Amino acid sequence: MARLIGLLLGAGLWMLPATALANGQPVEQIEAFLAAASRGDVTGAVGLLDERARYEGVLVCALAPCVGREAIAAALAYEAEDGTVHRLWSETLDATATTVAASGEMHCRSLAPIRLVYTVRAEVGPDGIASLTLAPDRRDLPTRQVMESVAAVQALLDEAQAAGFTGPVTFGGLPTP
Repeated sequence: MARLIGLLLGAGLWMLPATALANGQPVEQIEAFLAAASRGDVTGAVGLLDERARYEGVLVCALAPCVGREAIAAALAYEAEDGTVHRLWSETLDATATTVAASGEMHCRSLAPIRLVYTVRAEVGPDGIASLTLAPDRRDLPTRQVMESVAAVQALLDEAQAAGFTGPVTFGGLPTP
């Protein structure tokens, strides 16, 4: 009997590091994705995704999620051009074997010096990150103000399109693509 208890205890201790590693894996994948995206390493970031991954960023793929590596790569390339840098707040991390929830912030050249705060919801499967949502945290005043401005501009663009306007759109006398 004592030998059986010792065997079970030994097996339980042997399994503990594997369980801890498995619980940390989704966090490591999300951190690696955001680090690669922050470095402008689109290929490295996309390589961490499942082929059918779904991505919703704070300012990209926000109106409709980007689905698939190619669409996500295009969005990440835009973020890389804008110098977007992400930082997860480690004190907010909550993870299971397949999910991650946290908060973080992003900085980009086009909004400098403003930083935007977001919440992270992610699902990781055997083939990589399956779903990643960076939702603007509207409790943060600067984030709420930027998102309200983005919504107002989008409404104007939608109204112009509905009226048959084909562009170019100008802001402050400068044309936009």
